[in-house]
Amino acid sequence: RSVAYQFRDTAPLRFSDEEKKEYEERLLKDLVEVGKKNPKVLYQNCTRYFPKFTQEGINKGYPWIVKNKMQGKYKNTYYIGSSVCFEAVECVVEYNLELLNMITK
Repeated sequence: RSVAYQFRDTAPLRFSDEEKKEYEERLLKDLVEVGKKNPKVLYQNCTRYFPKFTQEGINKGYPWIVKNKMQGKYKNTYYIGSSVCFEAVECVVEYNLELLNMITK
């Protein structure tokens, strides 16, 4: 089992059944595209969330620029935790472990 997160630049205060279905269909399509076999949504919780990067910023690769090019470059500053990735504990820990592996090679 896995947890998946989606976001858009704008989100309604309350999600209609149609919007929830649209999110679910998009998620299942994306999971198949990355190689998941027979994905299923067991539970869906649609809520508003304030992303750190806009969709345009993500499309321009800003999160990966921070991760791969800026770490340690400015007065030994490292960008960690939810300041550069989604705030779910799993995402923060995974990001920080990846960063640790990058800087200790």
